Amino acid sequence: MTDAKEKPPYLPPPQQGASETQSSNAPELSSRSVEEIQRLIHELRVHQIELELQNQELRTAQIALEESRDKYVDLYNGAPVAYFTTDYKGLILEANLKAAQFLGIGRRQLVGLPLARFFRQEDADLWHLQLREVFETGSRQTRELRFLKSGGSEFYGRVESLAVRDSGGRLDRCRTIVSDITDRKLAEEECRQIEERFRNIFEQSPLGMAIVGPTCRFLAVNDALAGLLGYSKEEINKLTLADIIPPEDIKQEAKRLQGLSEGSVPLYRTEKRYIKKTGETLWTRVSVSAVRDQTGKDFYFLAMVEDMTDLKKAEELLIRTSRLEAVADLARGVAHNFNNLLQVVMGTLELVLVDLELGDSSDLENNLGHVLERSRAAAELVKRLQSFAHERGEIPLSESKVFDLSTVVRNAADMAEQWWTASADRQEIGVSLTLDLADECFVKGQDTALFEVATNLIKNAVESLSGSGNIAVATRVHERQVILEVKDDGIGIPAEYLGKVFEPFWSGKGLIRPGMGLAVAYGIVNWHNGTISVKSTQKEGSTFTVNLPLSDRPPQGVKESIALSPIDTKLSILVIDDAEPVLDFLKTALAKFGFTVLAALSGPEALRVFKDNQVDLVICDLAMPGMTGWEVGRDVREICREKGLAKAPFILLTGWGGQTLDEEKMVDSGVDGTVEKPVKISKLLRTIQEVANQVSVGHAR
Repeated sequence: MTDAKEKPPYLPPPQQGASETQSSNAPELSSRSVEEIQRLIHELRVHQIELELQNQELRTAQIALEESRDKYVDLYNGAPVAYFTTDYKGLILEANLKAAQFLGIGRRQLVGLPLARFFRQEDADLWHLQLREVFETGSRQTRELRFLKSGGSEFYGRVESLAVRDSGGRLDRCRTIVSDITDRKLAEEECRQIEERFRNIFEQSPLGMAIVGPTCRFLAVNDALAGLLGYSKEEINKLTLADIIPPEDIKQEAKRLQGLSEGSVPLYRTEKRYIKKTGETLWTRVSVSAVRDQTGKDFYFLAMVEDMTDLKKAEELLIRTSRLEAVADLARGVAHNFNNLLQVVMGTLELVLVDLELGDSSDLENNLGHVLERSRAAAELVKRLQSFAHERGEIPLSESKVFDLSTVVRNAADMAEQWWTASADRQEIGVSLTLDLADECFVKGQDTALFEVATNLIKNAVESLSGSGNIAVATRVHERQVILEVKDDGIGIPAEYLGKVFEPFWSGKGLIRPGMGLAVAYGIVNWHNGTISVKSTQKEGSTFTVNLPLSDRPPQGVKESIALSPIDTKLSILVIDDAEPVLDFLKTALAKFGFTVLAALSGPEALRVFKDNQVDLVICDLAMPGMTGWEVGRDVREICREKGLAKAPFILLTGWGGQTLDEEKMVDSGVDGTVEKPVKISKLLRTIQEVANQVSVGHAR
């Protein structure tokens, strides 16, 4: 029970007139029954419990509110970004701990200061502009500005501001968040400087440089490359690689770029031809790599191009000079052998004349046959020398012929042997040459080119001998490869030089005579899809090994014979040669077989004869003064076109090998066949038959 002097906590405080009320209620309570009083007490207790529960909820809510406030304070002060609250003038009303740390000033000292004071002078105006925009638009505004700390150092900050309203809905304060972006801005500046350096290197490089997209379209080029190609930079940026690469090189270039794009090749370096705006060929040394982004997907090609036109010309000049020196060496040996052959020919003919004077013809056929045999040997000797000296065109390997490499090597060995046996500085050196040449070593390519390779390797072996020595030359077939080995027991090559022996301009410092022979051999073998290597030990000798792909198709030999299948001997043939003895010989030989022969000593004379007479076929020498055989062929075709006649078959006579390989020039000049000098009658008749049949078949069609 509650003491009568104390007021229960659930009763209201006494008010005026309370005593009267109490006194007036006293009789009322006393008049109630015990049950009513108990019920009243119960209701009062329930009300007391409800009040206690409400008090507990209020206390819980107050604790939660205090915890939430503490969390907000912790979040506000412990945030990694700076918070500022300013008025519309930009005066700081409140700032968190990070703001104080950023600026190097205590929080209380910040209050009342203008935030603009802490910006760099040139950025303070931007802050005022942002503050005005915030209050005028009511929208969020963001800028990247530079701050100054109290110590004078600065940092970059991302400043994000938003205006807030008071209880009356009026915009009266601005809340600003500042994030430190110094590291990002420094990284951006470093990237900018790197990009600027690259741009300067790109633009000012003495080498041509280009950035090419995945579709092979130019994205950027520097002035050096534009100058090399003769285009303006704007013109090149409209082109693709296919526009400046020779058509025959596009397939190989596409293969290289595919290797870069797939990542199987990190970069490639090569010598490459480009087509200048003028149509001229530009020889370059190119390095190309693929540059990818961080994802490894987007990429472009970066190319560096070095003009090597002058170097290429110097190399070609040195190759020609080296070849001429080698030809001169070989010519000395050939001259010695040739004199021996002439001695046999001249002596035999003198004997024939003596027999004719004496009326004795018993040995005439035998002696003339002997002269013919020796003359053919002399012609073959000259042909080999011409083959060595001849400059080969870059024809496709697919258009080459199949031949036995062993035959080529045997001829090369014969030629080289004539050189060293006739060479004064080799006469005191005993050279023992051993040949081990297998049959059916068929390869596809240019036999004259591989003749030069074999000759160079044998000459190189002879030059490596310091005294008498041995040279072994062998060919064989192994695992679909034709192998040529040239081995000597000479002075050998030091190990440090083995990687340089095939380089142009390389000099072995007296170990091997400097020149281009091995470099030329390397290029020829590589062109034939082969490899060439060397193994050597000093004072023991060297072994050069050439590997070439074996050809499945053996050469189709044709047995030489005067006997021919039926041929139209009623043909009227125009023969043209500036050498009158040769012209007389051809006229006489063809007339013996029943042909009607017209003759001319020059191109202009031949064209007059061709216009004024019916001519079924033309045989013309290539090298004539004033007008070459190529020119005569073109004019003959034009005359036929003007007359409305089919083109007359045209056979070209040449004293130089390799003309049959120049297919494009033959087509352009209307040449249907070639015969090499000295002319073999059987070969000439067979060619006449072939071209006449081709024309007949073409007309029938």
